[in-house]
Amino acid sequence: MCDWNKCSHYAVSAGVTIDPQIGPISTYSLYRMVERGIDAKFASPYAKRLYKGDIEEADIALCMYEKEHKPMMKLFFEDIENKIVYFNIPDINENSPNKSLDMVETEVNNLFNTIHDKKWSGRDR
Repeated sequence: MCDWNKCSHYAVSAGVTIDPQIGPISTYSLYRMVERGIDAKFASPYAKRLYKGDIEEADIALCMYEKEHKPMMKLFFEDIENKIVYFNIPDINENSPNKSLDMVETEVNNLFNTIHDKKWSGRDR
């Protein structure tokens, strides 16, 4: 597992639609970061909109919930949707926050290990 405070990898979160009332990051996620020793300064205070260039420039583009996000990605980013890797992690309207966050950690650790085991080599995302 990566020591997230010393890791050379980083992630940027962005949404297809932005609701200023909701904010950029859930308190559940912030609490989990603190529990894992990740400095909260890494969480942006502003919500970020996803643009085509974000996907094109990313080494890996992820969506958390294929069932919910794949139709949106096909609609808004049809010509580059094949560059997106989908997880199957429901949002908190379908899952408890802790269960979803546990699933995120598992998936990210699996992805991290896959990349570092060089199994990712030659794969087009």
